[in-house]
Amino acid sequence: MLKEKLSTFKKEFDLELTKILDKQLSDAQNVSLELEKLLSQMKKYSLAGGKRLRPFLFSESYRGLTNKPCDIVSLSCFVELVHLELLALDDIMDRSDTRHGVHTIHKSQQRDCEKSEITGGCAHFGSSAGILAGVMFGNIAMSVLANAPCSKKETLAVVDYYNKIIIDTAYGQYHDVYTSLKQAVSLDEVKRVHYYKTARYTIEAPLVAGAYMAGLTDAEIEPIREFSRPLGHAFQIVDDLIGTFGSKEALGKSPQSDLAEGKHTYLTVWALLNGNAMQKEELATLLNKGEASENDLERFKSLLKDTNAYKHSVSQSKEYLKEALKALEDTPFDSETRGALGELAHFIVQRDY
Repeated sequence: MLKEKLSTFKKEFDLELTKILDKQLSDAQNVSLELEKLLSQMKKYSLAGGKRLRPFLFSESYRGLTNKPCDIVSLSCFVELVHLELLALDDIMDRSDTRHGVHTIHKSQQRDCEKSEITGGCAHFGSSAGILAGVMFGNIAMSVLANAPCSKKETLAVVDYYNKIIIDTAYGQYHDVYTSLKQAVSLDEVKRVHYYKTARYTIEAPLVAGAYMAGLTDAEIEPIREFSRPLGHAFQIVDDLIGTFGSKEALGKSPQSDLAEGKHTYLTVWALLNGNAMQKEELATLLNKGEASENDLERFKSLLKDTNAYKHSVSQSKEYLKEALKALEDTPFDSETRGALGELAHFIVQRDY
């Protein structure tokens, strides 16, 4: 049932998102051929893949709390556009070449620059274009909200809330970038990144925004937060597991990328804290190498299993799932929505992509 519901929503949603992006592309065509190319790349990047989890959660939350008329699928595009804003910037900070199997925006712009008559500065140009694409995504999102065919009072509450969420997500991203420079990171530091960068932004934000749009008060929304936060932590732990143990086809990028970046995750930090001296030394060497071969990745995966980091991370994600499902019982959603969110919570923890 959930799979069909997600599939139906994604088809409807992608049509609405395409309309919004086509309008921006049409405006860009009146400015210059170069800008038209950037907007075309933004559209391709936006429609290349993704589960549309965040707009789905926003839509489900609203529908599970009120019958007030509102074109909620169209409005939910703002949630994905904010996500695209943050992804475009994250790609630059992570030096990522691909996402969902296509070139990232800054890399596409750099490649186009290198193919032109321009003789230098293409890497900087690509990064600059990627930043501007992020700015455009974010402000297109706010324009969608500003023109929402729903209650203006509730819409303003969502604008205020989502702006705070974006700031908090930036806090999490800052700490993620900062901790990547450190040799040793604590589990508390990793959990702080998870809370600000993922737990609030991925699960809580769309559900709470849907509740605000439905007209709920802060007191009525609090049980939704209690459900969202542990599920958000579980989402990130599973994401990190997939980032190392998943396939290139499922990831849309190389599974060696997190290792090459020396990324500190719950998985790697737990291994470095609990492995023996030889395991810790080998893990540190692999994480600090700056590049990663297939052999490096296979050895890395073996070490994560030998230190029980893999097993512990899987177990921890299941504990978060239990906590979330218990909290779900106290949320104000109708029974159909609670059922869908329960299925989704299981999917988040059991998924392999």
